[in-house]
Amino acid sequence: MQIMVCSPNETDRFAEMIASLVQGGDVIGLIGPLGAGKTRFTQALFRALGTSDYVRSPSFALVNEYESHLRLVHMDFYRLDAAEDIFDLGYEEYLSPDTIVVIEWADRALEYLPQTRILLTFELVAENPEARRITLEAVSQRAVMFVEEVVSRWRCSRSRRV
Repeated sequence: MQIMVCSPNETDRFAEMIASLVQGGDVIGLIGPLGAGKTRFTQALFRALGTSDYVRSPSFALVNEYESHLRLVHMDFYRLDAAEDIFDLGYEEYLSPDTIVVIEWADRALEYLPQTRILLTFELVAENPEARRITLEAVSQRAVMFVEEVVSRWRCSRSRRV
């Protein structure tokens, strides 16, 4: 399923809406080119989930942790040499019911992500440099229901603003 965000501020609103639906144990994989909005989305999501910390890209640290009512983990697989390197990061230790994990460049290790993951693929839109097309993918029953709810709420919120 796809949605469209037309500006960085709308990306923030989309992330805030996602924050109202995520729960502990969720893994959200982000895919897309440099500059597509993956880090901005994560910053807005974590703010909406209650962290007061500045959320920075984990490109060099590879893993950043933040506290709110849940533990928030922001991972970046961009610099990994091989998919198996995620285990050197302690990846499995972060998969717990009291943690929400967001992974940038998740496509570098998809085979190791849980089936319950939710994938968001950010695409640049040629006609509008601020717009992004976001494709939501899910495999598990809970993730499919999550994606359907996200798309439904997003469409409803956009139709009310028009």
